Amino acid sequence: MKSRRTLLLCAALLMGFCLAVPSFSGRHSGDGAEALRTSIYLWQRVWSAPVRNAVREAGPHVDSLMILVGELGSGEVRPDWETIATVDRPVTLVIRIPELFGEEMKEDTLQPFVGKLTNWFSAMAGSASAEGVRIAGVQLDYDCPTSKLSRYGDFLEAFRCALPDTTPSFTVLPTWLRADTFKPVARNADYFVLQVHSLEAPTSVDSPMRPCDVSKLDAYLDAASAVGVPYHLALPTYGYHVAFDGEGGFAGLSPEGPTPAQKILLNPTFPMGQSRFRGTRDYSRSTGLTK
Repeated sequence: MKSRRTLLLCAALLMGFCLAVPSFSGRHSGDGAEALRTSIYLWQRVWSAPVRNAVREAGPHVDSLMILVGELGSGEVRPDWETIATVDRPVTLVIRIPELFGEEMKEDTLQPFVGKLTNWFSAMAGSASAEGVRIAGVQLDYDCPTSKLSRYGDFLEAFRCALPDTTPSFTVLPTWLRADTFKPVARNADYFVLQVHSLEAPTSVDSPMRPCDVSKLDAYLDAASAVGVPYHLALPTYGYHVAFDGEGGFAGLSPEGPTPAQKILLNPTFPMGQSRFRGTRDYSRSTGLTK
């Protein structure tokens, strides 16, 4: 039996990050293929007017939303639930867990840590529901070291048990797919999100910028399908602001956010007087996975 797969396209909604989520069963296309579904993934901390306008504009064209609601150690994010409610789409709340919090997943601190996260989710879900937002589930974003996947699996099992009426999911790094410990971990969620987008700092202004190595996608898909759990594939269509010094050397980069001028002024890695370059690419259209 083939596991159900969903294709997520990492996009930019003006000031925010998004994922378009088409869904299909098996690796096939043409007659009989399941219709693609799309979702926006907003990793946005500041809900400015352009962000709200982008959600209103794109919302009617997608099936669901995935929205960042906070990062441990950095506090809650306050999405504009009123705007989101007008879109009338199911919403998955995403919680980011920095790697340093992995120590909280040890046996002696596991249950208090699970309680902290479930209380956080419940509070945010309550706030969103009060504004008319339909909650579809919760997603955890944690870049667990591959060597500690078994501990992460124990945490996910406890987290799922603590929220029996909620659809859980979690993000996955490609390196996990080769680990023998990954399959048991994946079974602790209704689906996982395979993130294949990343960017290595360019060494010079002439260096290629590739947020995604498309040559590896087939292998990733085969490995993910072998797990036997429904999954989503995240592809990038976002861009970066990159700064180079006067000799063409790399000085710093920042994801799409406020205007380039604001990023340069606010970020000390973007000192004035340097040359700048911005690279973007829509991998949703260049991989052959969507038509």
